[in-house]
Amino acid sequence: MADDVIVMCLGRIVQSVPVAHVVARPAHPYPRALLLAVPPLDPRQRNRLLPLGESVQS
Repeated sequence: MADDVIVMCLGRIVQSVPVAHVVARPAHPYPRALLLAVPPLDPRQRNRLLPLGESVQS
C-alpha cells in the first residue's frame, strides 16, 4: 500500500500528500471529484458527483 499520493489533472500535479491527507482533506476540486466518483459499497447509497466546471482549467 502506498504512503503518499500524487494527483494529476491535465498533466499537472495538483496535490502531493500522504494518502490519509488527500482522503480526509482534498485541497483541490479534482481530487474531491475523484473521491466522489468511487461507487459506495452499499448499492442503496449514491454519491453526488461533483461538477468540475471552471475549477479545472486546461
